[in-house]
Amino acid sequence: MLDNDAINSSSLQKIKKFPKFNKKTSLQEKIKRLKEEEIFILENDLEQIYPVKYKKREKKPLTALYVSQQITKEDLNTEEMRIIKELLEAI
Repeated sequence: MLDNDAINSSSLQKIKKFPKFNKKTSLQEKIKRLKEEEIFILENDLEQIYPVKYKKREKKPLTALYVSQQITKEDLNTEEMRIIKELLEAI
């Protein structure tokens, strides 16, 4: 699972499953092809898709741990959390 801005990272080319893209490939097509390789791309940063009630002013890893313990099935059924639900269902 990667943040949206990671798609253009040169270091991702080292991942064996990472498909090659040409300059004309749209962002949506890249996301679709990556998902087929079980590489999930978030529409924003991970912190931006958490439900507001779980956001803390702590460091990102601590917030992620807190959210992982508090998240409910109802939270996962929201549009914002759709990609997280897809990822969980894939694993």
